[in-house]
Amino acid sequence: MKTWRLTQQAESSLQEIALWTLENFGEFKAIEYRDNLISYIDRLANGESPHAKSCSQLIQDVYTTAELFYYREGRHFFIFRENEDCIDILEFIHERCNIPYHLKKIAMKN
Repeated sequence: MKTWRLTQQAESSLQEIALWTLENFGEFKAIEYRDNLISYIDRLANGESPHAKSCSQLIQDVYTTAELFYYREGRHFFIFRENEDCIDILEFIHERCNIPYHLKKIAMKN
């Protein structure tokens, strides 16, 4: 099993997602949604999920997104980078956001 970690930005976004879900749908749904996101990351780290895709499929700037991957869970994409030992979760992006803009921002930071 690979280790995984959230960047500070991803951790902050996950907290915002949980808070928004809590305020709009209640505690049960907030915990369930957060747990679904974390569960997929665990499955990815265990090598159990073949559904991750290159971010170059989301935007045409292949150069800036070639090393970034995504998975969609619910209404969020989580963006990550993977190497032999670790998966770095870089950000969670809502489906209604300007995905190309956010991916380019992430690629420039990382």
